[in-house]
Amino acid sequence: MSLILTTTIELVTAITGMIALLLIVLQLRQQTKQQRFEALSQVHKEVAEPEFRNALQAVFSKDPEALASTTSFELKRSIDDATAVYDLVGLRIQEGVLPKEATLKTEWKILVPLWRQVEGYVKSERERRGMPYKEHFEWLAKEAEKYRSRHYPESTPKVVKYE
Repeated sequence: MSLILTTTIELVTAITGMIALLLIVLQLRQQTKQQRFEALSQVHKEVAEPEFRNALQAVFSKDPEALASTTSFELKRSIDDATAVYDLVGLRIQEGVLPKEATLKTEWKILVPLWRQVEGYVKSERERRGMPYKEHFEWLAKEAEKYRSRHYPESTPKVVKYE
């Protein structure tokens, strides 16, 4: 074969390989976006569940000091139910499964006041257990506060008591 033909074949092969690689990368990127969207949709389903909403109402119906020192099994369960979802969401964001900005955009309004309500309880549970407790939720709540201060600096979410 002539040198020109060999060089042309090698060049076409290299270009075809690069195009194939680019298409694979684009397809994987699209799959990742779709998976992250589906994961975020699952979060929205979880926070719309009646059990979660009832737990939030129970947590928001008490003062933070009462929550921090509660001995009520039902109230502790409500705190755990309200924070467990967001603890897992925080972990999923840290692991890259959930998109951080999109999640914060929809959840910051709950995360900021929820953390203020349960911060004392979470810290006392850490001390009582002698190990990490709801650390991903705390991280997520702090990220939500940063998001709030960047995007809504004049906004100060308040706890609305459910009586």
